[in-house]
Amino acid sequence: MKTLFDGFLKIKEFIREGKRYEVMDRGNSVTVLLVRPGLSFESDQFYIGYQYRAGAGSIQATQVAGMIDKMPDGIGHESPRKAAFREAMEEAGALGRMEYMYSGYTSPGGTTEFSYQFVMMVDTLSTPTDPEEGIVWEWMTGADILRRVSMGFASMQLNNSVNTYRLNRDRYVKGI
Repeated sequence: MKTLFDGFLKIKEFIREGKRYEVMDRGNSVTVLLVRPGLSFESDQFYIGYQYRAGAGSIQATQVAGMIDKMPDGIGHESPRKAAFREAMEEAGALGRMEYMYSGYTSPGGTTEFSYQFVMMVDTLSTPTDPEEGIVWEWMTGADILRRVSMGFASMQLNNSVNTYRLNRDRYVKGI
């Protein structure tokens, strides 16, 4: 692969079977849906963030998200679960029980990024360890978030995470 651009994003070019391709080589990521369970999905509380996203050119509703870091020795990477706990503390100051939801390529036609989605049953919120992220957080009920998602207010990953949680709620809440 030939590197065409090497900044925050890396753009690489390669040839396969005579055809030229460009991909964004971004690394792997995690997202964490922060939840305080209620009696039902509709009464569950979701901690939703609002942050400027350059690709959309506007403030977007989001969940905790970040990249999986390289290990300090430069060999290998932290585990997706460890990255999810780190990002939850950095962005939202959140601690709780974490459950794996699903994983996959974010956009396999143009990026190498593979993302792991988690849900955290929030026990404690404190000051984020990286407040310069510029995220404004609010609690929202499941009923409210479904209405807003149907109006296109959320990123595709947040939409997918909320719906995956809704379909598998009992398993995540009970930790089975």
